[in-house]
Amino acid sequence: MENAKAFKEKVFRHAVDQVEERIEELEKQLDRLMESKESETKSSMGDKYETGATMIQIDEEKVREQLNRNRSVKVDLEQLILDKVYPQVNKGNLVETDKGIYFVGIGLGQIKIDGQPCFCVSTEAPVGQALLGSKVGDEINYNESKIKIEAIH
Repeated sequence: MENAKAFKEKVFRHAVDQVEERIEELEKQLDRLMESKESETKSSMGDKYETGATMIQIDEEKVREQLNRNRSVKVDLEQLILDKVYPQVNKGNLVETDKGIYFVGIGLGQIKIDGQPCFCVSTEAPVGQALLGSKVGDEINYNESKIKIEAIH
């Protein structure tokens, strides 16, 4: 890869943008749920109110959980050290393989940067776990196939 450092920075920036967009959307959902709960309180009484309020509460808890998870992912992303290249695959590395390019640090799936596909994988994902600790020249087994590590950036 000609300019791996610039590519890695673009992948990282894309990942941060994605997480920030998710956080923003979840915050909006939470605001809407709070408004719904407030209007439900003002307009209803009895069993119907309790059922509606319970459903809103369940939705609110789910959104809060997703919001906390995404905030945690953002903190993890911000702690990645992009400038350091390790002799073994570590969080924050861009890894070139014979099967494609991987960014180890966040699970976004496949993205395209400047037309080039890149797989963003978390260290908890099976492929992320398989990549961690690998060195250039190593072959890892993943999903019944072998992936050869060609470069670590």
